[in-house]
Amino acid sequence: MKKAAFIVKDHKTYPHAEEAWYKFYGKKVGAVLFIVYPKGDPNNVVETLEEVVDHSKWEEIVWVKTWSNFRPRALKVKRKKNIFLDYYLRYVEYFYNRLDTLMINKIAKKYKDIDLVFSGHKNTQEHLAAKLEPKELFLLDSGNFNNKIGRSGYIDYSNGRKYKRSRKGKLLFYLTGLKIYDRKKTKIFTIYADAIKTKHDTVKNNQEYKKLLLSKKKVGDEVLFISSPVYKLAKGVQLTRFIEYLRKTFEALDVDPLKVIYIPNPIRENKSDVIKITEALGCSYDDRSIPVEIKITKYKKLPRLIISPYSTALLNIKVILLDKIPICCAWHPEFKYFKHIAKLRNTLLDVEENGIKFLVVKDAPKFFDVNANQYKGSPLFSNFTDWNQQYTK
Repeated sequence: MKKAAFIVKDHKTYPHAEEAWYKFYGKKVGAVLFIVYPKGDPNNVVETLEEVVDHSKWEEIVWVKTWSNFRPRALKVKRKKNIFLDYYLRYVEYFYNRLDTLMINKIAKKYKDIDLVFSGHKNTQEHLAAKLEPKELFLLDSGNFNNKIGRSGYIDYSNGRKYKRSRKGKLLFYLTGLKIYDRKKTKIFTIYADAIKTKHDTVKNNQEYKKLLLSKKKVGDEVLFISSPVYKLAKGVQLTRFIEYLRKTFEALDVDPLKVIYIPNPIRENKSDVIKITEALGCSYDDRSIPVEIKITKYKKLPRLIISPYSTALLNIKVILLDKIPICCAWHPEFKYFKHIAKLRNTLLDVEENGIKFLVVKDAPKFFDVNANQYKGSPLFSNFTDWNQQYTK
């Protein structure tokens, strides 16, 4: 009997496994989902995946708890400043990887009769994929990874072949026994299949499964606002001004705030700020730590409108929604001073004819208090980090 394994690490990679399941397999019998996550679960992988995983697709779900790949943010900062701590933690990680390879070898032996494997590219995931010895292996990737293609023409992740060419990498593979499936036989399943230059066989992920789910839904009367929290990213931007900017945006679009679901940034915004924003405007909010595209597929009805100041999520949503509902980029006049936002705007303009519209919120309160006359002709700020450095001088 034909079997397929799908290896993911969190709620961000799981949707690609569903897309691969729909395109290449499409049945529950023989479908095994492996979830490989670090001990201690620092990113609440278990909790968030329990909200996302569709059990009707998988004959078996195997949770693989690893010792490696656990790096708390505070520790990352400390090791950058302390070379001895960095070396110590590096060799501890080698030891953890060795423990993981031994554990994964036992798991792979049990599930070895596999035809297809779809995997992420963390070292532990690739090791599991290789040890399953599939007839075909696809790496699941949602990013444009041209910069990860090595001179050989094959994908060259920092935990892959690149390590083998370095002293640190040779030691990692020697001590741990980590395996990688033959790169010449490794294929890629990605939304950027037509944009990368590689010797890998690539298949484009057109988000067909999400499109199918959304095609069956009716449009409701709610509105989604996907936050780009400028007040958290740029120094000097007050939360009260951000709230007023939202109010002006809703007025310009004739949107009742009571019908708005506020989607906070899962990394930048904390719950207390989200509550202040939504209470001031009368909105509800959805702060689940899952991609907004997945949230939309799980709502009973589609929103009638999606709004965001600027967000790459708009492009992803546009792909799966086609022309079913309008998408609006609520443009603050002072965004024009920032190169990284202007670049995104140009990208969005390329698809404006197909459903993404721009609204310049003319009455919006100032965020940055830039004097337009004095600034005229000066170079753009590269990003908010550049602005923050200027602001603190």
